[in-house]
Amino acid sequence: MAATPQHEENPGSAPAGGERRADDAALRSSEQRYQTLFNASVDGLALCTPDGRIMDANPAFCRLHGYTREELLAAESFQFVHPDSLHRCWAFFEAASAGNDLSSEAQAQRKDGTIFDIEVHGVSVRYGDEPHLLMIMRDITERKQAEAERVRLEAQLRQAQKMEAIGHLTGGIAHDFNNILTAVMGYIAMAQERIAAQAEPKLELYLERALRSSRQARDLIQQMLTFSRGQRGEPRALQLAPVIRESVELMRSTLPSSIEFTTELDAGLPTVLLDPVQIEQVLMNLCINARDAMQGAGSLRVSLRKTAPHDSVCASCHQRVRGSYIELAVSDTGPGIAAGIADHMFEPFFTSKEVGKGSGMGLSTVHGIVHDHEGHILVDTEPGRGARFRVLLPPMTANAGGEAARARTLPSSPGRQLRGRVLLVDDEPAVGEFMAELLGSWGLDVVVERNPLAAQSLFAADPEQFDLVVTDQTMPKLTGLDLARSLLAHRPELPIVLYSGYADRVTETHTRGSGIRAFVTKPVDVGTFFALLAGILKEPRRHAAAAVGRT
Repeated sequence: MAATPQHEENPGSAPAGGERRADDAALRSSEQRYQTLFNASVDGLALCTPDGRIMDANPAFCRLHGYTREELLAAESFQFVHPDSLHRCWAFFEAASAGNDLSSEAQAQRKDGTIFDIEVHGVSVRYGDEPHLLMIMRDITERKQAEAERVRLEAQLRQAQKMEAIGHLTGGIAHDFNNILTAVMGYIAMAQERIAAQAEPKLELYLERALRSSRQARDLIQQMLTFSRGQRGEPRALQLAPVIRESVELMRSTLPSSIEFTTELDAGLPTVLLDPVQIEQVLMNLCINARDAMQGAGSLRVSLRKTAPHDSVCASCHQRVRGSYIELAVSDTGPGIAAGIADHMFEPFFTSKEVGKGSGMGLSTVHGIVHDHEGHILVDTEPGRGARFRVLLPPMTANAGGEAARARTLPSSPGRQLRGRVLLVDDEPAVGEFMAELLGSWGLDVVVERNPLAAQSLFAADPEQFDLVVTDQTMPKLTGLDLARSLLAHRPELPIVLYSGYADRVTETHTRGSGIRAFVTKPVDVGTFFALLAGILKEPRRHAAAAVGRT
């Protein structure tokens, strides 16, 4: 590669033959060492003329671009550069040829057309008494991919932190709102009882509508908790057609008028055991997915029917589907789903949408909810022919249906039928006032304490004075769980009912492990609460019997 120096014949000044041979040997040795280092480098090295032609390239440079050395030496200027980087490459060459040592990142193109990321350093050198540029090039594709993955994970972390913050905010709103609804719904239920004997159909209708709206507000709060914290609601026996019909009506207002929305719902289907908030979430995610696939224009169809698929495989869990199901299907007239996307679309954080336009959690949420309810998902799609997502949910068994029917026929508050003294602890005045009036209307003697520490002292003064304690969970100075543990230390068999408008980490399993008899979520269902207290207060006071035995 190195040029051999040319010398003029000048007998008077020519070095001796031995010295000349020594100089030539040293020059050849230097060139060999340089060539050895040049060829052994793991980085791609190329010696270029100022106009971009390659004078020499080492094996690493040839492997990097997929050319032979001969092909590179015969190639046009910057043949190995990606077209989008040509302008930057010329600017780089001009600056480096002016004597500046530069570094940059760009995209290169292999002989087979593959595009890859490179880090390139340019060093201005002289070769054969002419200015040249030595390019040192390294493939950084893996590094760029790792950086992109790090950025993606950081974005996921920020999203998770944002959702956690939203969850805390929503939890606070839910707690306050459920306290309000407890009083509103409770007073409505009590008013319904009072007017039942007065034959006031109009007033009964007004109260029923008010109660229905309150239940919708309650379900909305539960839906907020489901979205922000991943909390699961309570599955119940449902006729799907009314739930889907109501959800569709709400969803119509969120879809552009350019989407034609049709439904076909079979109203005579068996009941299913589902959390209504979560089935609404499934429908919403599938409809949003269809809307985005159609880019805001097309036809969207929601159908509900009974089906018994044969030789089908679940698109998300890949298990074979057998038996009879209730099928909720969402169809669109979009472009269909490519095979590469279909294989991954139920994976968390996978999305085919542009950055910032999708979290990749919609279909994975659908997968989680459907399979939590022992269902499956089938997907029918063809390129250019749209897609149909078929959610399969098992119908309820006869035994489960009987239990659900018994749950629906729980008695309300049939007058003053309960007896006993209750300690009610709640720091919210409106809720405490309502609960005291409700319990009093059932014949109970109620003592209300807003301060849990005062309630603790009152109980400690005479642990036998109360038959039952009803306490809120979220209170200043002392939580309901902490108060219950303190009271149970004085009287281990004391019946305690804990209720809360927002139980983030409190479950019935936790409360029973602490000795609490029952856990109730706000807003309190009057009929269910009456049945619960009736069962507890009918139990014998075992501590009293023990006290008699000690006398």
